[in-house]
Amino acid sequence: MKNPITEMFENIPDDELLTAVKEIESVPKTGIISTDGVVRKYAHLIHDKYKGNMPMDLLMSEIGIIREAAYRWADLK
Repeated sequence: MKNPITEMFENIPDDELLTAVKEIESVPKTGIISTDGVVRKYAHLIHDKYKGNMPMDLLMSEIGIIREAAYRWADLK
């Protein structure tokens, strides 16, 4: 059985995944993750489902997005 968070990121559409990666790429320049972007959307989905700690949920969202992009675009699936 797969982790439900992993499944969520495995099912993210390509256009959302690309947008999310671009949001993460902009962090060194802006210092923040967009407050109304894809990365935060998935952080809120994690938070709403698991009632965790929002900063940790944001980190989990970033990691899940980067991992999924790497696996998908390197044809590791």
